[in-house]
Amino acid sequence: AAVARFGRWQDLLRAVSTDGLSAEARRGLYGELLLLGDTLIAELSQSEAVDAWTGPTGTNQDFQLPGAAIETKVSTAKRPRNIRIASERQLDSTGTPALLLAFAQLDERRGGSGESLNRRVDRIRQQLTNPAARARFDGLLIQAGYLPAHRDSYDEPRYTVRDLRFWHVRDGFPRVTESDLPEGVGDCSYQVSTSGLDAFRAQIDEVREMIGGPHG
Repeated sequence: AAVARFGRWQDLLRAVSTDGLSAEARRGLYGELLLLGDTLIAELSQSEAVDAWTGPTGTNQDFQLPGAAIETKVSTAKRPRNIRIASERQLDSTGTPALLLAFAQLDERRGGSGESLNRRVDRIRQQLTNPAARARFDGLLIQAGYLPAHRDSYDEPRYTVRDLRFWHVRDGFPRVTESDLPEGVGDCSYQVSTSGLDAFRAQIDEVREMIGGPHG
């Protein structure tokens, strides 16, 4: 465990430049915090919600709950046609009762009425009145590469959510999993087309029920 943790910190230091997180990493973190603040904290206790955010620790999906796992993706394209999947394990539902893919479409601009990454972080900190949950959240932020020394860099850009949708990742969903790969092939990334996914759409009430699960 210690070796794995050390390796994770090495990866983090390589990913975070002296200027902070890349534009893509900022969007990805904002998308995860959007789901944490607007959905998970509303359905779970504060400690359960923060503990469910496992993405910064290097898990296959960004959120892991007793009843479901959730992988989040973000796009700032006007009409996103594809979603990039980073590995053959991201949409692999092995070991979880259900798997959801969350996709946030964002408008990104400097200035305006949108929400910065800093503002999103501050809002969640305000939601977390439990000191232990807040401390855990701050630790996860650091693991995600959101370092205090770079905070001044994250007041811009600002994001406005244009759409947030969820899909059930189940039999028939277009994906590549580890069991699909021939021996000797691994560490692959691929694109999933957003067209043709209507049959897998998950409504927000379904998502909330899956998140709440035995806690409801």
